[in-house]
Parts: sequence; C-alpha cells; structure tokens
Amino acid sequence: MTIGRNPGNLFKNTGRELGARMLALALGGLMAAAVACGGGGVLFTVVPPTPSNPTPTIGTGPTPTTVTGPSPTIVTEVPQNIVTEVPQKQQGVASLEVQPGTLSLEAGQDLRLTATVRDAQGTELLGRAVTWSSDNPSVALVGIDTGLVKALSPGNATISASFGGQDAKAIVTVLSTKVGSVEVQPGTLSLTLGQDRLLTATVRDAQGTMLPGRAVTWSSDNAAVATVDSVTGLVKAISLGNATISASYEGQVNTAIVTVARVEQVGLVDIQPKTLTLLAGQEEPLIATVKSSQGQPLADREVTWASNNESVATVVRVDSTTGRVKAIGPGEATIEAFSEGRSGEATVTVLASCSEKVLQGDAFYNQGQFQKAIDSYFEAIRLCPQDARTYHKRGQTYIGLGELRVAILDFDEVIRREPGFSAAWYDRAQAHFNLRQFQKAVQDFDEAIRQNSLKPESFHGRGLAYYNLGQFQRSIQDFDEAIKLNIRYDSAFSNRGLAYSHLGQWQRAKADYNEAIRLNPQYAQAFYNRGLAGLGLTQFEGAISDFDEAIRLFLKFQAAYVGRGIAYYRKGQCELAIGDFSEAIRLKPIDATALGNRAVAYTCLGEHQKAIDDWDEVIGFNAEDDFAYNSRGLAYVSQGKHERAKLDFDEATRINPGNCDAYFNRARVNFTLGNDSEGTKDITKGEQCESRR
Repeated sequence: MTIGRNPGNLFKNTGRELGARMLALALGGLMAAAVACGGGGVLFTVVPPTPSNPTPTIGTGPTPTTVTGPSPTIVTEVPQNIVTEVPQKQQGVASLEVQPGTLSLEAGQDLRLTATVRDAQGTELLGRAVTWSSDNPSVALVGIDTGLVKALSPGNATISASFGGQDAKAIVTVLSTKVGSVEVQPGTLSLTLGQDRLLTATVRDAQGTMLPGRAVTWSSDNAAVATVDSVTGLVKAISLGNATISASYEGQVNTAIVTVARVEQVGLVDIQPKTLTLLAGQEEPLIATVKSSQGQPLADREVTWASNNESVATVVRVDSTTGRVKAIGPGEATIEAFSEGRSGEATVTVLASCSEKVLQGDAFYNQGQFQKAIDSYFEAIRLCPQDARTYHKRGQTYIGLGELRVAILDFDEVIRREPGFSAAWYDRAQAHFNLRQFQKAVQDFDEAIRQNSLKPESFHGRGLAYYNLGQFQRSIQDFDEAIKLNIRYDSAFSNRGLAYSHLGQWQRAKADYNEAIRLNPQYAQAFYNRGLAGLGLTQFEGAISDFDEAIRLFLKFQAAYVGRGIAYYRKGQCELAIGDFSEAIRLKPIDATALGNRAVAYTCLGEHQKAIDDWDEVIGFNAEDDFAYNSRGLAYVSQGKHERAKLDFDEATRINPGNCDAYFNRARVNFTLGNDSEGTKDITKGEQCESRR
C-alpha cells in the first residue's frame, strides 16, 4: 500500500473489528459485514445470544422424562438484558385523559385507573405507557407504571398521569371502612366467685377483614352477677348466676354468656390423644381437660406436664390445657398431666423409620418449601445413612435453592454409593453446567447417556455444554439426537439454530427457528434468534418484525431493542436506531454493546460529540478496549481535534499492536499535522500488521 501526503479516505474502522468487539449481543464470536456511514462510522450485525429460553432451563423438553423424586431444572444462558419497560414514542401527543376522573374508595380497597393518549386529531395512540403519581401517598398510593390506586386512610388525594408533556388528574376520596361485625372471644365463659377474665373483641368489615384500632364499648346486662370494664373488657364474677356481656361498635353488637358457679374440686384429668406415634424430631400437641368427679369440664384450671423418659420424648407447657411433645429417639414414654392433685396419662411411641421422613421431604419439595424438605431429608439420612436415593433428593432440593456446589457434594455421594444411578449423573451435569464448568458437565452427560441413551434431555444438555465450549458441530450432533428422540423439543430446535448461526449457516438456523416457533408460538427467544438470523441474511424488514414480536411477547427483552436498532441502522434509519439503542441503555446502563452501537449511529448523523460521550462511557467500563479508543479517535478527527485523536490512536496501538486500523488512522493524523516521517512509519506498521492477518 502506497500513501502520499493526503491519503483521502485512509481512516479505517473495519467491519471485522467492529463486529467482533462492539456488536456481540450475547456470547459473541461471529464477524459480520460492515456498512460505511458518514465520517467513518460502521455498524455490524451481531452474534446470536447464548442459548436460552424465556423460562431458562435445560433438561426439560415439552414432554420431559420423569426421574425418581423431584426434578429441578437448571438455568442455561439466560438473557442478561431483561428490562422493565418498553420504549415509548412521545411525538404527536396532544391530550391525555384519565378515567374515572373522580372515585371514592374505602380504606384497603384498590382500583385501576386508565389513561388514554390522543394526537391532535383526537386519535387514540395505543401502547403509550404513562407515568402515575399521587400527591398524598399517606391517603392513596398509585403504581407508577400500572395506575393501580390503593386506598390507605381517610382523606383526599390527587392522582396524576403524565406522558409526552401532557398531564391529567383524578380525585380520589378515601372513606373509613364500614364495620360489618363484632366478634367476642370466648363466646361462653365459666367463672367462680371472685374470679376475673379478660374478654377480647375483634371488629371486622363486611368481608370479614379485621379492622385494627377500633375500641369497642363493653356492658353487662346483669352487673349483680358479673361486671365488665367498659374499656378493657375485664369481666369479674360477683355472685352466682348468668350474665350477658355485650361489645358494641358503630351499631354492631356481639355478646358472651358468663356463668358464675361455685368452686368444684378436680376429679380427673383427661388427655387426648391417649396414644401418639412419632418419628424422631417430630412434634405434636396433647390436650388436657380437667373435669369434676361427675365428669363435667372445669375451666381455668392450671395443668403441669412431665415425661417419664426424656431420652424418648419431652413435653413442654404451651398454655393452660396444652402440652407439646417432641420425639427424641426410638422407644416409648409416658406423658403425664397434673392438676390439683389429679393426673392423666398418654403413651408416646417414637419410631426409627426413615421412609416417613423421606415422604415428608417430598411433600415439602412439591410445595416449594425447599428448606423444610432439606431438613426432612437430613433426618432421613441420619436414620438411614445407607440410602443413596435420599442423598439424591437432597441434592436436587439444593439445586432448587441455588446452592449448586452443595448439591454436587450430595450427587458425589449418590454416585459413590450407587454408580449405576443415571439420574445422579444427569443432575450433577446440570449443576456443573450452571456453574459454567462445561467440560465437567460434558463428562457427566456422557455417563448419563451411556446409562440411558433414550433420554433426550441428556443429549440436549450435552449439546448446550459443547455450544458453550465453542464446539458447534458437536453440539449440532447432540441437538440432532435430542430431536430424534423428541420431535416436539422446541428448545432443541432453537439451540441448534444458534449453533448453525455460529457456523454462518444462516438458512439452516432460520429453518430451525421457524420450527421452534411453530411448536411454541409464544417462544420469545426463538423470535429474537430468528431476528439475528435475518440480520445475518441482510433481511432487515423480517428481522425488525421478529424483534417486534420478541418484545411484544417478552417486554423485558433488552437485547431485542439492540437487535432492532442494528436492523434500523442497516436500513439507513439512524434516528430510529438511536431510539432503540437509547432505550436499551436506559434499561441496562452498563451495556457497552448498546453504547458502542449508539456511538456509531450518532456518527452517521454527524453528531460527533455525542458519539465521543458514548465512547467515553465504553472506555470507562473497560480501559483496555483498543477498539473504543480507535473509534473515539475517529470522532475527534471529524471535529478537527487531531492532537487529541492521535492520543487515542497511540493508546489503541499500545493496548493491541494487532489493531491495524489504528496505525493507518494515526498515519493520516501525522500527515495532517505535518509529521510526514511518523506518518510513513505508521503506514509501514499498518501494512506489516495486515500481512500477518
């Protein structure tokens, strides 16, 4: 290459470099063709993302094979670009209307307001997400994105909706909740002369919801028999007979019947149940009823508890009639309840069986109570340490809690005790995969497949591991096998498409995405992947349509905005591209890919300072990014700041001596500054660099 004093369009930012460094949306790795734009800016298509599903799992196809015990799934490569909102276009907004404009709610109620955005012609603009706020959140709150109003306390609040510079309001009046009933506990009360007892009253609304802070008024219809404190509800027995105690609030009344009787002696203590069978570690209550010699229950008699064998079972007092028994170890114990010189007995038998504990753990697992399930499996292992299957269940439960390394220890124990248990190899492979230990995952999937070659999830899992190791052809072979075993395995089709994309076989990739979408029309990730294939095939309209659908199905799909922005850019619609890149950055401010793409799009519009600002942020994330320095240097050249540009080209070549473009760009700057000898040296370095490629 021979270049004179004025090399013309010497400044370079190759498609290979830009595609490899700035536009990989997920794992990255493919290089795509470039489109020159404006003052040297170039935008490239992207690499397909890490294989994943909107609900990311591996090992579960549409009809997964069931293994013994719980079957947790594991996360593959989840899109890290999940967002909370969809970008809104605010152009043309003329009015904003909130319905209803006024509303009355009782405290505790809620109601969703709606907002209608219209243009100057009165046409409703759909899909506009307004922002909601309350001027008095102690009275009424409103969801900032949803418009759902929650009434908290009596008073007034103004709810405002805002969008595109327009505002609208609704007036909310919160009323006190009406009382529906008053409940008195206990409803009947037996006292002896001189005794007292506190009654309680619960005020509820018409739906039965408790209304706290409501003070009832108490009264007695027969104060000669029993009095009651009008504020506290404390009843005192005065003489023999009956009295009705009333609690009233806002017209609602309920009563308790009080009987005042003579003191009777305890005749016996009856314990229920009289026999109890427990596993070690379990707890159950016993109820003691104190009775007269005629068998009539005697209220308000204190009971104490004791066990004759605390190595088998202990008992503690809960209240005046209840004792809680805890099983300690195998054997039999007698639990006694005492009251005023009388006693009763119950027999507790503690078993050493572990099967019940395993079943208990399974029940907790199925309810999603993983920690309780682990506690049950621990106890089962303590009772039956030789049972490998219980270790397996506990390991699966640890996966449910995200404690993958602990899960692997349990799977190790299963394999040591029962090496032919294929499910343990499969589950350990999943745990290694989630820890990104892909080679170990491959080894465990190998053994799982050797023991059970008819499980499509094992081939699919190994295919994903090969994919993450960059062995795309081997991953395709495993996805092929998974599809043979389950022709409706939508994620296997989608992930095989990703592998084809990495090999540049875009048509095959697109065919697989088509099949995944046919099997599952709600598969947002497959639409996104097909959009990337559209970029690879330069089918930009189709790509935009697919990214639109991915966003519609999965509003938190940040990468879809980046992909659509690239498609708009490739069509020359730079402003639309900037809009999508800006939304992606708003949703994920630390995304260097979106920032770099937006910088290139700004360059297309000649907004070089904005491009420089974006490159500044990219460099802030990674001070060793030679590509970003080279790109920022080009932007400085466009501003005529050649000395500043030269510093960036110097830094790019220092970080990466293989950045050939930076040598040529620095040569142009040196020639412009009159440093001809330095410029000639840079041309030579650039040519030598390219010859080594």
